[in-house]
Amino acid sequence: MRSCGEVLLEMGEVFMDLKDFFDDQATAWDENQARYRPHPEELLNSLRLRPGEDLLEIGCVSGWLMQPLARKIAPGRLYALDFSGEMLRKAAVRDLSFPVVIIYACAEDIPLPDKAVDRVLMINTFSQFPKPELVISETSRVLRKGGRVDIKYFFSRKEITLHHGSRAPLKESSIPDNPLLYSWFNTAGFISTAVDREDGFHFTSRLVGNKH
Repeated sequence: MRSCGEVLLEMGEVFMDLKDFFDDQATAWDENQARYRPHPEELLNSLRLRPGEDLLEIGCVSGWLMQPLARKIAPGRLYALDFSGEMLRKAAVRDLSFPVVIIYACAEDIPLPDKAVDRVLMINTFSQFPKPELVISETSRVLRKGGRVDIKYFFSRKEITLHHGSRAPLKESSIPDNPLLYSWFNTAGFISTAVDREDGFHFTSRLVGNKH
């Protein structure tokens, strides 16, 4: 398994710019993002998580959702992954009542075995992947058959594009249109639905079969 640094170097400059951006944002991340976030319990209820599910959160950033996630799925296992070492430093010092496996890695090369989890969650992250098809392929690989991936934003697709457009290196980041999303996920063995409203964008896919 390659290290996150090796993957980033292989992927190119845009990946390194994104990593540097999030490393720089880590110190004030929670303070800057708090006004955008719903109450964790409200968010997790909308995702219909069940006790005993093993879950991978891709893009856990500072770990603000780790404790409520781990509590919701207990005794299932939570894996919290991010490619920003500075974000994970904040996540690692949180006072947690439930065990969490913190992973420093890139979503394009997830260091988990095949069929390791029942759910994959991406909160406000998917539009930032320069190679989303690789992320979808890895998501398909680590999910068990019948597993589900949720891509969740707290804003509409239009608002996300406008917000990212003002912030380098996120200015090229946007949520792809539904036909392209459906095509990518269908190719990887998923059946998907998308809801785009003023109060947020939510894309849900269930794995019915995969190529791995």
